[in-house]
Amino acid sequence: MRSSFLPSTLFKRRVGSVKKILILAISAVFVSILSFLPQDAHAISYELQAGDANGACEAIGGTWNTDTCTLNPNLTINSSDIISMDPSTKLAVISTFTNYGTINGHVNNKYHGVTNNFGFIDSIFNNGLLNNYGSTRHISNVGKLNNIGGANISIYNIAGGSGSSSGTLWNYGTITAERHVFDNSGIMVNEPGGLIYVTGDCVGYGTFSSSNTLWNNGVIRVGCGGTGGIYGNFYRCGDGNGLIFDGHYKTTLSFVPVVNQCYPTSTSVSPNPLSVHIRGTITFDGKVKDTSGVTETIPSGTLTWDDGGVGGTFTISTITTTTCTLSSVSSSSSDCKITYKTPPNLTAGTTITITATYSGDPTHTTSSGTSTLTVS
Repeated sequence: MRSSFLPSTLFKRRVGSVKKILILAISAVFVSILSFLPQDAHAISYELQAGDANGACEAIGGTWNTDTCTLNPNLTINSSDIISMDPSTKLAVISTFTNYGTINGHVNNKYHGVTNNFGFIDSIFNNGLLNNYGSTRHISNVGKLNNIGGANISIYNIAGGSGSSSGTLWNYGTITAERHVFDNSGIMVNEPGGLIYVTGDCVGYGTFSSSNTLWNNGVIRVGCGGTGGIYGNFYRCGDGNGLIFDGHYKTTLSFVPVVNQCYPTSTSVSPNPLSVHIRGTITFDGKVKDTSGVTETIPSGTLTWDDGGVGGTFTISTITTTTCTLSSVSSSSSDCKITYKTPPNLTAGTTITITATYSGDPTHTTSSGTSTLTVS
């Protein structure tokens, strides 16, 4: 009995040990696999305190100095993240910053700063480039503001500012100023399809004022109505309807003059004149200049090129095209380049006229320029 019992017991003990080892091994593998699986994102809340007492600035991804947390280049705040700020503190942007989250406080977007807002920023002073896809409570703009579908409560578009000749605001989306103000003393373009809606409550009117230049190619609706709610200089350029509505009575405010005004431009092509061999190539430079002589601004848009049907080929970086996109070269001009190759069937002495036609933009008229090319 004893001799047969011992081997059986020993066998059971060994089997139990093997089971334990297998369970531990499987558990280790399972934990290892879990570590490689995507984890659920958790909301992170930062509280920026006076003097950065809790080190939140570094945790966000910035450097603290006096009362400002200067954000590191190419920083992104996730959609689930929240930054709450003491009123005595602010965030500063000196490079590229992208926000998908919530910032309850003030952001200073400096001259070289680029802020892309897809979330919420309570207040922002923009002296650089602000691309607003999300929402804000207040914007003061002396730089370049592109409102692309964003909604805001109050906007001050301000002329002047360090490193900026004037505040420039382009609205492609909807700006909503709820019982607050929209004050334009810079340069503003409300694009076709753009809507600026200043609401009122029939007690305290929504206020829309423009003491400088505004091109309204979209629609502006103003509060409860009445002549006290809107005043200033309003223009339209091109095909936009330029309508200004009383948002309460749904009527056009006829007492507000909307003048169809565009800044004139000139287009030049260089080199001009020139000669080129058959099947030869030449690079043309097309330049567009604002010639208003008043408040000159940079023309944007494209140049379209043609050779009068001769049959040559226009290219940019080996890609066949007849258009090039303008880039600014000064505070009142822009240019772009394109390469032209003459067709093989021409004879010496043939003259070709190269024409560059400017498309115009919401504030500038179209224009064209030519260059005379002789085949040698």
